[in-house]
Amino acid sequence: MIRAEEQRALCGFWTGQCLRHLDGRLKFDRKQEMATPEPHDGDEIRPTTVRHLTKATVELNQTLGNPTDV
Repeated sequence: MIRAEEQRALCGFWTGQCLRHLDGRLKFDRKQEMATPEPHDGDEIRPTTVRHLTKATVELNQTLGNPTDV
């Protein structure tokens, strides 16, 4: 999921709960599996990090199925 806001752009990963070990900046919604990278003060999320998380998410989707399918 990518969402543009006035002051920032968000990217969220539906299988984010399974990605905790890849990036400690992932913020989780306890009600869902989704997680979003949350930079700390002065930190930024690099494009390589987003690509790495995206690749891992695609691999999980291939293994576990599409998390948005009902």
